[in-house]
Amino acid sequence: MLALFEVDKNNKTKTMYAAHHAAKNIVNDTRCLVNATLKERCNLPPVDLGVGLAISQTLVTLIGLDGEKQPTAFGRCVFKATKLSGGRNEVIADERLNQSWPTSKGGKLKFISKKIRGENGFIME
Repeated sequence: MLALFEVDKNNKTKTMYAAHHAAKNIVNDTRCLVNATLKERCNLPPVDLGVGLAISQTLVTLIGLDGEKQPTAFGRCVFKATKLSGGRNEVIADERLNQSWPTSKGGKLKFISKKIRGENGFIME
């Protein structure tokens, strides 16, 4: 799944927190719902989900013939987030997002360095 967030130029912080909140919901809430359904309907073991977060300009367009167009996104953040999404039940941010993240005294979010699929990332806890 790919989710893109338009960055509010007047409040970049709000957009970054919204993306992080959505990522945490995927790892926690969505995972619980999916695993309950998999268990109930198919008696399958639980799945693990990983989310990659990255920030960059992105081109979003439609590709294909009339009546069969598919949305497609191109950009550094698409590539980086895809690479970093291989974690197990964790949200991993790219270096640019880590450097752009707003800081506050007594903040509760911490970034822990981690290499995944050959990329430098930061677990967001």
